[in-house]
Amino acid sequence: MLSAQNQLVTLMAKVHDLLNRVRNGAPVEEIRILKDLAMAALDALQMTIGETRTGAFASTARHLGALLYYYNKGEPDSYASDINDLYGQDLPGVATAVEKWLDSHVDARLLAAIARSWTSQQYASAIRDAFICLEAELKVAAQLTDSRGLSGDKLVTSAFRSQEFLRKISRGTPMGELDKGQEKGLEYSIRGAFLLYRNATAHREVPYTTVEAERVILLIDRCLRFIPPSI
Repeated sequence: MLSAQNQLVTLMAKVHDLLNRVRNGAPVEEIRILKDLAMAALDALQMTIGETRTGAFASTARHLGALLYYYNKGEPDSYASDINDLYGQDLPGVATAVEKWLDSHVDARLLAAIARSWTSQQYASAIRDAFICLEAELKVAAQLTDSRGLSGDKLVTSAFRSQEFLRKISRGTPMGELDKGQEKGLEYSIRGAFLLYRNATAHREVPYTTVEAERVILLIDRCLRFIPPSI
């Protein structure tokens, strides 16, 4: 899921490279190769988010094709509008589609927390940021006003001792109303995530790959979805 953000960055970079070489008057064959690379990035992103070739995806593909066609004919006035549309409408439209897709699959609080580190491919930092987000939401939901020094395992213990917190999480969850056994299961899930992943990432540098980091963050996402937003 989160790989869609990386793929969007890749698409933007490929289109930028293509247009930069067009401005520099590169050979047609080079432009053809760069156009194909941009199309491959567009196809990969489209497949990830399950988008059909419509809307911004369709217009991006169409303008990339037209750009190559008129560049090959040596008609810069004819492909000038394609460049303008790629920058002004197509890529922003694709970015909006990706944002909407992510919002429907990943908690918005989590997306905001990891946006900078994930986009810069600092995956260990993204995981740390995700746990900071989870800790903050736990403290607010449990009304832990004096939470200095509370983090990780200790924070989970304090949160699940709060009747206010248990009342909040028992309703409106992705699974409906939780019974006592399910509440305990959620507690174990959150505690386990902290003990296994948060502590390791906090105390040493873990060389996460994109796929590995995404799996950890989506685990945090599942935990966070049981905690109602603080606002």
